[in-house]
Amino acid sequence: MLLAFLGLGACQETAAPNTDPRAAATGAWATPPRVAGVAARGDSLVISGFGPPGVRVVLTAEDQAPAAISVDDDGRFALPIPRPAAARLYRLDLDEPTARRAGERLFIAPDGTAAVLVPGGASRALNEVSGLVAADHDGVELIISGNAAPGSVVSVVLDDRPARAGRVDAAGRYELALGAAAAGRRRIAVQVDDGPPIVTAVTLAPQGDGTPGSRVDTEGLSLWWTPPGGGIQQTWIRRQKD
Repeated sequence: MLLAFLGLGACQETAAPNTDPRAAATGAWATPPRVAGVAARGDSLVISGFGPPGVRVVLTAEDQAPAAISVDDDGRFALPIPRPAAARLYRLDLDEPTARRAGERLFIAPDGTAAVLVPGGASRALNEVSGLVAADHDGVELIISGNAAPGSVVSVVLDDRPARAGRVDAAGRYELALGAAAAGRRRIAVQVDDGPPIVTAVTLAPQGDGTPGSRVDTEGLSLWWTPPGGGIQQTWIRRQKD
């Protein structure tokens, strides 16, 4: 089942992204590169992030040739790729024999909607939007994540039932596990401090052979993918145009 910290303060226990570019180079086994953002540049998209200086990062997808670029001396990279004609999953690994393979996947849609998909956890949307930006479901548990002012308190109501509360971390991000959620249309109301609740409807599909690869609704895009450990994980991402 999906894993996350529970309860008030859960968001504080989730470590903020390490933006020190040299952090990826520590240890006997080099850690996979970290994606920081995806930006549009004409007919191309530029994937930016961090990795060990001097090592090449390689982006692969099933139906296209790999793309690669070397990490600069400051531990940063900016890899341009053609804008995909359809929603696509990528792997981003280091071209280094001692590097660990990335368990995460990078999702990019033609409109620029992008997210880092985390097996068994909260996916990290790369869109610059506030509020609820992603939801993950493995057929049992539901985890949401979003952006808000650092230090603010987030309270969540799932289908008119109080679910969880937590505090936004220093990077302006929160993750909350809402417990079991059945398939169907779920109403997620997120309230930040004393502000008005913002309701987002997310349709969770039942697990099974009939699960589609992806689906677009009025507020977001849902996709179903297979984590390295097996099974099916549904990830909902708020669309970039929102």
